[in-house]
Amino acid sequence: MEKTIGDLKFEVIKKINKGKILPAIHPDSIRVRMNMKEIVEALQRGLGDQTLMVSSDNAEGHWSKEDEIPKWVQQSRKKGQERGVQSTLSHLGLNWEILVVDKPDFNAFCIPGGKIVVFTGLLKHLQTNEEIATVIGHEVGHVVARHIAEGITKDLLFVIRLPQP
Repeated sequence: MEKTIGDLKFEVIKKINKGKILPAIHPDSIRVRMNMKEIVEALQRGLGDQTLMVSSDNAEGHWSKEDEIPKWVQQSRKKGQERGVQSTLSHLGLNWEILVVDKPDFNAFCIPGGKIVVFTGLLKHLQTNEEIATVIGHEVGHVVARHIAEGITKDLLFVIRLPQP
């Protein structure tokens, strides 16, 4: 139901913004899509058993013990794997798409099923790829955490609990 709602809403957004959706070859579209691609690929890779490497102030460029994932995180992952938890998103059935809409709105938002909309009004205030990645990562997080499904569930509970005449 969540994916169907997302697909329908995305089509409506495309129709509402017809003529204002930037083409794939537009520099703003390219910047946004490249950031989105990197975020989604990292998300799909997951961390699994890999060690997350972070930048170090170490002059030789070697990784120190403090740069490794904390032991409690590793233990938590191991317990999850023992229970059969997989670091995959395939169960969400996501088909990631992103639109860049040429409007002055200072906004970006997500729709269930992996759809994200970014407005050029927001992009005018973002100077670096890292800033764009932060916004996109935030929206991707909403999709993966299924915040919209949570809202749908709350709405359904409200409807179910309404007194019957």
